[in-house]
Amino acid sequence: MSTENTRYFKPFDSSVPTEELEITRLIFERLKKERCLKEDERESIAYRIAEIMVAAKDMYTRSLPRLTNVSGESDSPMDDDLLGLQMTFQHLCDLMHEYDSSYLQALRLPPPEKKVEAADISGAPIEDF
Repeated sequence: MSTENTRYFKPFDSSVPTEELEITRLIFERLKKERCLKEDERESIAYRIAEIMVAAKDMYTRSLPRLTNVSGESDSPMDDDLLGLQMTFQHLCDLMHEYDSSYLQALRLPPPEKKVEAADISGAPIEDF
């Protein structure tokens, strides 16, 4: 597997954090059961979703307490905590972009409809509008 193309990341073939692996497995099983998306893309899509979910949970459980600092979670100035939050948001945006790119490739699009031309009994050429 090439690490250059992350769209085809196969989490079951690697050692990812347990939380992400479990979420990936559960989503993958449902995708497989319902025959959703292209078969060879399901594992990557499930992992992309798991990455986003775990990152969002981490943001909520780690960044929010630092920002509110109700119980002294942060010993940094607010400017530093906001900068850290910006980096967290950027990471989440990157993950969502990767998911979006992978998802669009994995969709099972119906074949394009063939254009049916109406019969013209007058013999005049049909014009496209």
